[in-house]
Amino acid sequence: MILWFTVPNLLSMLRMVLIIPIVFFILRVNDTNFVFLLSLYSFAIFLDFLDGFFARRFGQVTDLGKILDPLADKVLVLVVLLILTLRHEFPLLLAVIIILRDCLILLASVLLFRGKHVIKPSIFVGKVTFGLLSVLIFIYILDFHSRLDLIMIKQFFIVLSFTFVIWSWIEYLQVYIRETHERKQINSGR
Repeated sequence: MILWFTVPNLLSMLRMVLIIPIVFFILRVNDTNFVFLLSLYSFAIFLDFLDGFFARRFGQVTDLGKILDPLADKVLVLVVLLILTLRHEFPLLLAVIIILRDCLILLASVLLFRGKHVIKPSIFVGKVTFGLLSVLIFIYILDFHSRLDLIMIKQFFIVLSFTFVIWSWIEYLQVYIRETHERKQINSGR
């Protein structure tokens, strides 16, 4: 029997559902709903940690979870980044690079699955990159109503995030090339 409704998978699905109110509050941010926005976004990021913890701790790592978890990460980041870029001066170049990277990772994942029926889990540098992007987005959200000057902190996390986005892109490309090469070797050995 295939495990679909495990706690980690349900938490990943909940993260995807939380994108709707997060987007709503970003688009209509004001003094009243700012705390809700910050809380919802923080809760969604916490759920990412929690679903991974439950999956590993209780042996509930599933193929569906290997798809849902990174998909929830990517959809959350991409949707929020689009809004922040269009309405809140998030750096366009960084947003474009992140979107290209994530689209290419998704395409490579689909191609690997179609070719080898393998679902590769996220790699460590990809998880760190998601964490840094989550912090950067949090800082942008915090800046909606902050009385602090967050420009230097934003610039630091922009540079750090850019570095990790490029690094993770290279690492994922190497995984794809290695898997494709192994598949060609297996096919030529038949």
